[in-house]
Amino acid sequence: MSDAATALLQQALTLTEDDRRWLADQLDATLGPAESQLPDDPAFRAELDRRLQSIADGTAVLLDGEQVMRELRARYARGPQP
Repeated sequence: MSDAATALLQQALTLTEDDRRWLADQLDATLGPAESQLPDDPAFRAELDRRLQSIADGTAVLLDGEQVMRELRARYARGPQP
């Protein structure tokens, strides 16, 4: 790690938790996906490419994440349904 990065980390650690979260989110947004985190499987890659293409060409049916979470919380607040 560079001296500049180490010094910056030391400064960041003095921030409030909210400020550190914000900073971490901002930094994370500047990074692309970590290739090493994706499985090295041709079938997985093909499916990922297919899904990304369907998003790009507008044929994918996208769901709002917050709505999905509300529905899941409502479903499981009543207990699992058969």
